[in-house]
Amino acid sequence: MKSFPNWINFKSVLKNRNAMFFVPSCERLTLGMKRILVLGLLLTVFLTAGYGQEKLKAFYDNGNVMSEGGYNASGIPDGAWVYYFSNGQKQREGTYRNGHPIGTWKEWYENGQLKASLSFLLSGSETVKNGTYTMYHENGKVAVKCNYAYGRKTGKWQKFDEEGKPIVEEAAPKAD
Repeated sequence: MKSFPNWINFKSVLKNRNAMFFVPSCERLTLGMKRILVLGLLLTVFLTAGYGQEKLKAFYDNGNVMSEGGYNASGIPDGAWVYYFSNGQKQREGTYRNGHPIGTWKEWYENGQLKASLSFLLSGSETVKNGTYTMYHENGKVAVKCNYAYGRKTGKWQKFDEEGKPIVEEAAPKAD
């Protein structure tokens, strides 16, 4: 039985992974064996890579979850994240893309009442506020309502008292 002198190192294909895969030179394999080998390798890469996501869960001393979310292969927050108060109530949730907050982020008071909602988008390499920003009093009534367009204040900006009555309304500053 002959050994396979030509080995292919696929470690560079699976960056940031500890596993190293070796495949014998394909010139000695039958067509069926090549297909099985390729399918097996693709399946292994797909299952072990997990789209580059590593999940993390951090805990408070009392055993409650502090935060949970994913990291990409470079160790940067990526994907859905949820943060909690030590009592187990949700504190904040949103999505990261390569370490940048994107989409709608929500924040809560420790009593479970919604505190704020704000959307972000990625503009080049920066995250900017975009859309309606709403902040709430602890009783659930709207405290502030304003708008952003690509990071700039736009439209009406309103502030409300704890009963929901408007106390200040002004136009956003004009862009230069």
